[in-house]
Amino acid sequence: SLQMTSSMHTLPLYFPQGTKVNPAPVMYSLHSYHEGGDEAVIVDVDPVEQLEKDQLNLIKLLGAFNEKLDKHLNGLTKKGNEKKKEEVKGKKRVNVTQFVGNSSVSKEKGGKAVSAKTVTQATPWKMMEEKEGAETKNGISASAVITLARLLSDKEKIGKMSVTMTANDLFWMENLAKIGSKRDIKFIGDVKNGLTKASAEIEVKKGASFAVRVDSLTLSDRVTGWKIMGVTLGLFSFNHHFAVQNAHTHRWLIRLDEVINGGKKENEVSSLLSSSSQFLSRFDSLSSHSHFSLADSLIRPLFNGNLPNNVELWAKRLDSVV
Repeated sequence: SLQMTSSMHTLPLYFPQGTKVNPAPVMYSLHSYHEGGDEAVIVDVDPVEQLEKDQLNLIKLLGAFNEKLDKHLNGLTKKGNEKKKEEVKGKKRVNVTQFVGNSSVSKEKGGKAVSAKTVTQATPWKMMEEKEGAETKNGISASAVITLARLLSDKEKIGKMSVTMTANDLFWMENLAKIGSKRDIKFIGDVKNGLTKASAEIEVKKGASFAVRVDSLTLSDRVTGWKIMGVTLGLFSFNHHFAVQNAHTHRWLIRLDEVINGGKKENEVSSLLSSSSQFLSRFDSLSSHSHFSLADSLIRPLFNGNLPNNVELWAKRLDSVV
């Protein structure tokens, strides 16, 4: 009876015994690395070596293509020159082009040689296999040489100027005087640059507060005074063509003014140094221009000692042209 009861309650299998159930391919499937057993051959290929081989093969293909293209272009030029006819002194002559290397020679019917200038020379198509660097003579950088801006304009020239500076302004004033000695701008008073005759003159006096006086106009704002001095030295221009550079310059002048007003505290100088390093990682100068300008000339003397790589490279470039 027990056997009969168990057979009555037996549950049949939904799948035949031995059925292999595979998961649904909802994303993608990968072959099992266990398949193949010991017969699978594993090839150990160095990716660097394989890449070098592929590059060599590519260079060979490009070289063959280069030769084929040169022959094709030279053939087209040769056919064009052979069909070309010129008239000299009312007489027609036929150009017979002979290619010797990259030069061409034309002859008249009589056999007299004609200057090669009358025939258009074929310029072969060339492929540069290696990029040449443009290193500077002093070895500072492999990029193009950055020069000091010279934005002098007849409309922006300013006559005699008087500047009253504080003790915290001495570092940048001396640097501007150095630039002025090369720009025919004479500095007299408490900061001198040794010029006897110049196209413009800036008188420097020490005082309790900063001020710039031009003719009958007196300015107490340091940022505006810097810009006026920058115009005189050719380091700044109010021309609209320099709007982007002036926007960057204005930002740095405000930061420098805050540092000077705060007494050039170490933490404020470090903050300015950090911001400069970040900016110089994208641009060659603080004005984002291809030239050093007013902001670079004013801030440079503030940074000394161990500098971040970006700032050190910028400082060496600037020192080499000032």
